[in-house]
Amino acid sequence: MDMKAIFRPFMLGLLSATSFFAPLRSHGQEECSTEFGTAQETQLFIQRHQDFLLNEALYRSSNLGTYKWIPVFFHILRASDGSGGISLSDARSALVRCNNAYAPTFIRFFECGYQYHDNDTYYDEFDKETEQVGMVNAYNIDSVANVYIVDDLESGSGGFAKFPDVFETGLTVNNYMVIDRTNMESPEYTTLQHEFGHFFDLPHTHAWGDELVNGSNCTTAGDGFCDTPADPTLECGILGNVSCGIFVDDCDYCGSDTDANGDLYAPSTTNIMSYSCKECRTNWSPLQATKMNFTVSPDGAATRNHLNCTNCSTSLATLPPGFTGAYILGEHYHHNEIVSSADLTNATIVTSDILTLIATDRIRLLPGFDFSANDPDLHRFRGIIDPCGFDNP
Repeated sequence: MDMKAIFRPFMLGLLSATSFFAPLRSHGQEECSTEFGTAQETQLFIQRHQDFLLNEALYRSSNLGTYKWIPVFFHILRASDGSGGISLSDARSALVRCNNAYAPTFIRFFECGYQYHDNDTYYDEFDKETEQVGMVNAYNIDSVANVYIVDDLESGSGGFAKFPDVFETGLTVNNYMVIDRTNMESPEYTTLQHEFGHFFDLPHTHAWGDELVNGSNCTTAGDGFCDTPADPTLECGILGNVSCGIFVDDCDYCGSDTDANGDLYAPSTTNIMSYSCKECRTNWSPLQATKMNFTVSPDGAATRNHLNCTNCSTSLATLPPGFTGAYILGEHYHHNEIVSSADLTNATIVTSDILTLIATDRIRLLPGFDFSANDPDLHRFRGIIDPCGFDNP
C-alpha cells in the first residue's frame, strides 16, 4: 500500500484548516531569481542555444575532457560596523562542494581573491531591482566570476546569476552572481552549483514549460535539452511534488501532473538546474555538461571565454607541518603562492590519489614536505603554476 498517497491528502486537509505547519514548507527550496528580463535577452539565449545544438557533436568529440579553470572572487557583504557576513572558511567550503559537483564536467574553480564590503545598504535585505547596479558598479572585478554573498535577499530567493552576454540596465558587466548567506553556509545546499549553471548558460529544467513527456518538443520547450526529462516545475516539501509530507525525505517525485497528451510527468529530482530539494540535486545531464564547456570555450560566449586571474590580489597560505587527516583536493586552488613543509605521509587524500597544489605565482616546498606513502599508488605530487587557461593538469 502506498502510504505516501494516503498521508498526503490527509496533510493537505489539515493544512487547509490551520497554518501551524506552514514553517515546514520550503518555499520552493530554491526560488532562484535568475531570469531573462526582456524579450531581446530571451532571443539572444535562443540564438546561443541553437548555435550550441548545431555544434554540440563536434564540440563534444574535440573539446570535452579539456579542463577549464574558472577564477572566483568572493565579495563578502557585512554590516557597516563590520559585523555579520559569511566566514571566509564557509565560503571556501562552498567552493569545494562546487568543485566536487562539477568534477564530471571538467570545469574546475579556484579562488583568486576575496574582499569584505561593510555596507548596510547591500548587506541586509538585498533588493535586486534597486541595489544590484550600485553594488556591482562599486565592487565588480573584470575577467573573474564575482560571487557576492549577502545576508539575505529581499525576494526570499536563494540567489541569482547573470546569463552570458546579458546586461542589466546601467551595467556593462555581467560576470557575477548574488547568493544568500544561508545558501552558501549550509553543506546540504546546492545554490552555488545551481547559479554557476546559469552563469554558464543553463536555464532551469522547467524554464519554458509545456515540454511533452515523450520528448517530441524537447528542443523548444523545457530547458531545450533532450536528455533532461520533461519537468512540470518541481517544488520540495509538504505542498510540493518532491519529498512530500512532514517525515518524507527521499527525493521522490510524488506529483500527478500530466502533459498536453495526458502523460504523467516523470522528472529528474536530482538535476542541479531543477527546483528539486537542494540536498537532492547532485548531477548534470551530458548535454548540460557539454553546454557549460562550450560556453567557456574560445567558441563560446564573449563574456565567459576569457576569464582569468590577472586582476586579483595575491594571497599566501601555509599547510601546517605534520599534517594528518583528510586533505580535500580543491581547498588550495585559491592560493597565488603555496608554502608548505607539511608531511602528508599519513594524510587521507580525498577524491584522487594525486596530490594537486595549484598556484598562480609559485609553489615552494620547504624541508619536511613529504608525500610518500605506504600505498605504492600514493607517490605522485603535481604542482601547477598559473591555472588560468591551463589545460589537462
